[in-house]
Amino acid sequence: MSGVADVSSNGSDVARLDELCQAASEAASQLSRLWKQSAHTKLLQQPPTQKMSAKHAALFLQSKKHTAALEHALSLAAQICADLQQQGHPQHGQDFVDRVLASKPVPTLTRLLMWLQQKPERLQLHALEAWSTSPASSSSSNHLDYGILWMVTAGGLVALLDFVLKFGGSSSSSSSKTPAVLGEQLIQQGLPLQLPAFLLQSVNLLAAAGQPLVCSPLRTAMRVVEAFIRALTHEHCVAALGFKWSWAAVMLQQLLNYAVAAGLMRALPGGAAAPSAAVCRAESSSSSSSRSGKIWEKLACAQVIAPVECLLRCAKTALLLQSKRQRLLDCTPAQVHSSEACQAFIFQSVTAELALQLLASRCLLMHQQLKAVQQSKLQQQQQPVQLLRLSRQLGKRMRGDLLLLPDPKSRLAELLPGDVFTAADAAIHARRRSSSGSSSRDVGMFDLNDTCTMLNLLLFTLIDACIPSSSSHSSTSASSSQLVLSGPALQLTAELLLLAAAHWQQLYYSLTGRQQWLLNKQTAQLTSEERAEVQGVRTGKLAAAHELLTSCERLLRQQVTQAWAGGQAQAPMQLLQQSGGQVLLQGLSLAVRCSSSDVALRKYLTISEMLFVLSDYVGDCGEEGVLHRTRRDLFTSQLARKHPVPFFQLLDICVRSGQLHMTTREVPHLMQLLVHGSSRIGTKGLAELLADPAATAALASALCSILKVSARSFSAAAAVAEVVQTPELRTASVGAGACNLEPPATNFTAAMQLLPPLQQLCCALKAAVRAVEQDAAAAAAAVSSSNSSRVEQAKTSAVFLMVLLHQRLLALLEAAASSAALHEPSLHAAAAAAASAPPAAGCGAYMMLELTLVVAGVLLEAAMFEEYLQPQHAAAAAAAAAAAAAEARSNSSGATQLSAAAADAQHDVNSSGSSSSSKAVRWHYLLRLHESRKLAAAAAAVSVAWTSDAAKVVRGACVTAAADAETLVVAPQAAAAGGCEQIQPLMEHLLGFCRALSAVAPLPVVCNNPECSALHGVSEAAAARFVCSGCGCRYCSAACQAAGWRSHKKGCRRMAACGMRVEG
Repeated sequence: MSGVADVSSNGSDVARLDELCQAASEAASQLSRLWKQSAHTKLLQQPPTQKMSAKHAALFLQSKKHTAALEHALSLAAQICADLQQQGHPQHGQDFVDRVLASKPVPTLTRLLMWLQQKPERLQLHALEAWSTSPASSSSSNHLDYGILWMVTAGGLVALLDFVLKFGGSSSSSSSKTPAVLGEQLIQQGLPLQLPAFLLQSVNLLAAAGQPLVCSPLRTAMRVVEAFIRALTHEHCVAALGFKWSWAAVMLQQLLNYAVAAGLMRALPGGAAAPSAAVCRAESSSSSSSRSGKIWEKLACAQVIAPVECLLRCAKTALLLQSKRQRLLDCTPAQVHSSEACQAFIFQSVTAELALQLLASRCLLMHQQLKAVQQSKLQQQQQPVQLLRLSRQLGKRMRGDLLLLPDPKSRLAELLPGDVFTAADAAIHARRRSSSGSSSRDVGMFDLNDTCTMLNLLLFTLIDACIPSSSSHSSTSASSSQLVLSGPALQLTAELLLLAAAHWQQLYYSLTGRQQWLLNKQTAQLTSEERAEVQGVRTGKLAAAHELLTSCERLLRQQVTQAWAGGQAQAPMQLLQQSGGQVLLQGLSLAVRCSSSDVALRKYLTISEMLFVLSDYVGDCGEEGVLHRTRRDLFTSQLARKHPVPFFQLLDICVRSGQLHMTTREVPHLMQLLVHGSSRIGTKGLAELLADPAATAALASALCSILKVSARSFSAAAAVAEVVQTPELRTASVGAGACNLEPPATNFTAAMQLLPPLQQLCCALKAAVRAVEQDAAAAAAAVSSSNSSRVEQAKTSAVFLMVLLHQRLLALLEAAASSAALHEPSLHAAAAAAASAPPAAGCGAYMMLELTLVVAGVLLEAAMFEEYLQPQHAAAAAAAAAAAAAEARSNSSGATQLSAAAADAQHDVNSSGSSSSSKAVRWHYLLRLHESRKLAAAAAAVSVAWTSDAAKVVRGACVTAAADAETLVVAPQAAAAGGCEQIQPLMEHLLGFCRALSAVAPLPVVCNNPECSALHGVSEAAAARFVCSGCGCRYCSAACQAAGWRSHKKGCRRMAACGMRVEG
């Protein structure tokens, strides 16, 4: 029965549609016949007279009647055609269009509209608002003037264009010609040349009359502009007729002028709309804000957004098509000319200005949507595991607020077009989502196509601006590129990168576990069914998010590259001043996480390219290169000093992304960034970093991860060398098709390059520890408990980093020894065999030796702070108590209160100089390492072995190595051979000291297994989840905990006996 009812309903709809088609065709036919008469045709050849004659009034009245009838029939038929189209019957709408257009009403209405718009002052636009809002006057058929005829004619033409574009452009070959024919008719009448000038004149007339610019006449004019642009930018029309980009630039400028003059958008300082719209804005601001409602303002904003999006979308399509033709070497001269005209349109400053403001609006919209999705899931308790995963992506136990997406509204204040404009933009997207049938909680249906379009256009502006050109648009290209390279534009791209990465992750975690597993597998490892499945995910749910994320990263990298190359250092520095540094670091961190989850995404988001945003690899030569390097170093150091936790966590995530190899330059670059962010921030800056436990933990986690990668490279080299030197394993490997069997000495060399930066870090820590010691003495003299707490935290953090360096250097030394032992008899005999050993082996031994000595010296020096400060704290406490007692005796009435004050002072002094302040100081137990007799004996052995002869050999080798750091030249043979006897016992004692230190000092944050080389998780701190029940230290797995128990059990029992426990 339901099928019969559907057929009956379709039959009635078709019958009703046929009736409406007859009415519309009759009205269109009568309208065309009316204006085909020679007398009426001659009338349109002259401009409108100031006074309308009775004969002309009767003619116009008939034209109004037929146009109104045509518009009424089209409005009723649109709903019926839409229903039939949803039911799978689009041919009814196409038949309706063909029958109506057969009478050629479009040229007729276009000629009449253009004739009326020749003299905008004749239309009396200021009086049309009352006519359109008054039901009595608008329904009257006797009253008529030029303005009313213009509004009726414009309404009929817009209704006809909308109907044809909606129902007359199907994919069939015959119906696809309809938009092209429609566009050709509009162009032949010359309407494109008239519309920009008419819009400008209308705005000026209403502004001069003191009328609001958000009014019915301008809404009608904007409806004509929108419908006309939609018709000309239709894909079939552009393919058949091309597009006139010079007109598009003028039209875009007038749209911006109108939006700014009407108060719908804010003009950017020095932007394209500031000069032309200043007068109109000043004259119309008072009436516009008082007499126009928010609903009409949103509608006016929507009428500006729609044509702008059409023009930008058409420009992107034209560029992609031209790029494809150039790759295929199939470009005609006409196509080349059209491409150059399109580039000139993109290079207009008005294009970049509108694109940036629309992107700022979309940035707020994306933030609101992501926030709404998270809140919706929290309220409905849906998929809590995904929310937990998302909330831990950037640090878990160190800073949980780093993934809380900050509201970008305050940072984008210079680019935001305004609250009304943003609300209108959000309403447009809401209507698109509702029309597509998606709910607000469906994260996979966010419309990102237009956002990607604007990003790609801005990117093309920057890329093409680098190419020297003598064309006429070179000046406009420079102005538009400067706008895109400004500080607010850089801030906007950083915000979009963070939101795009967060959006991609939401979509990723909404996939099934199998789909996530397939995304992270190489294509060669998948079956044909799995390839089809993963390709469907990438081209479906993740397609728009993938394009948005890659476009944001490319634009950000291009902006930073050209800003530094062009000497525009103020833009990156302005980013730091506007608190955009943390957003930048968050966005890059999330982008790295996204790329580590999808193999296809790694091709576009590489670690080396993303790190280039922070700092390049090598500096240029010459004075300009030195200046460039100085500015970039300043930016990096300021970024690390202002935002240390996200800075070091970004490095940690990069190391653990699974995309690095020691033979590449990423790992040395990461070490360079780590040392730069910690040692190049000044002694005071490093002291402040050490006083912050979260920053120290982030630094320690990143440092541990980088050293683990280095140790793993040595282990890999040793494994390959063992295969090479063992005949059985070599034969089996060759038979299995293994390649690259030679020992990779490049891994060894790359790891050795990490040692000079580590020496720099240790020297900086040594200077910071001495500065902290001076601050401690000053704090003890001033009896400042808060300052003392900060000082103790700083020296505790310094000890933590030193112990960590000892632990990881021990693993690095042992891995290097096992790797180098396959090339030479022993790493410790590298000095004697320097002539035949690989250059990195001998020099690496000297560098590690010097580094270990520096670390040991700083550790022992810092460990003595407690004993050094105790006498000073005791003296300060006694002085404070004596002063309080004297004051109490002089004022008997306040004896009780003063005694309490003296007790408080005594408590504060004691807490600042003893372990009672450990409530505010984390890892305070590390300051008691000097109490270990085992560690003291190992330190004494090192002191005895450190003779003057050994010092000369070590320092000489290090100086020689530093003289040629790139090639790592070994010390002279004579010095190496002569110093072998002094180096050997010293090296053994140093290794013993490292082992003793690792045994007696369990560490927070990192895995405490000295042999651990695991790099799973987003950071070392996040991976260390297994806690020792005795002392509270952490391990990354149960296997690591079992492997490290033998060396850890004595230190664990000692800490438990002393009542100490590892915190964090």
